[in-house]
Amino acid sequence: MPVYNRGDMIGESIESVISQTYHNWEIVIVDSESTDNTPEVCRYYTEKDSRIKYIKKSNEGVSASRNCAIDNAEGDYLFFLDSDDIIHKRLFEVLLDAMEKSGAYIGGSSVRFVKQANWHKLNAYLEKNTEPGETRHLSFEETLEAVFTGTSPINLIGGVMISRKF
Repeated sequence: MPVYNRGDMIGESIESVISQTYHNWEIVIVDSESTDNTPEVCRYYTEKDSRIKYIKKSNEGVSASRNCAIDNAEGDYLFFLDSDDIIHKRLFEVLLDAMEKSGAYIGGSSVRFVKQANWHKLNAYLEKNTEPGETRHLSFEETLEAVFTGTSPINLIGGVMISRKF
C-alpha cells in the first residue's frame, strides 16, 4: 500500500483489510516521506496487528513504492490497494477462491469511485450488500481482447490480485 499524506483516510483502508473474512494476509505500507499524521496512524496499526509492516522511504513515486512493497511481501498472492481505498470484507476470500478454482493468475474486482463526502453512503451499501457479485473467467485471448478494446473488468491496478507465480 503506497501512501503519502493520507493520515485522514488510511485508517479506514487498513480497517477494511483487517475486517476481511480471509485472515491470512499481510499489509506492506510504504510511506513516501509523509508530512502529516500518516506515520503515527501507520505505527498505531503496526502495534495493533503484527501482519502490518510499515516502511518509510524517499519519495520516488507510486510505482517505486509498490515495487518496494512487492520486495517486502511474503505471500503467494499480491493485492494492490491504495491508501484511500476500502474493500468489501469478503473480497480476498472471493478472489482467492475464484482464482484457485479456475487456475487464474490474475483476479480483479469492480471499482466504485466515491468522493470522501459520500463515504457514509458507501459504508451503508457495504453493510447491506454482504454477498459478492458475479464472477467471470476470461481466457487469455479474451483477456487480451478486453484489455485492448477497453472492455476489461480490470482497468486499474487497485483491486487486482496477482499470483506471485505469474
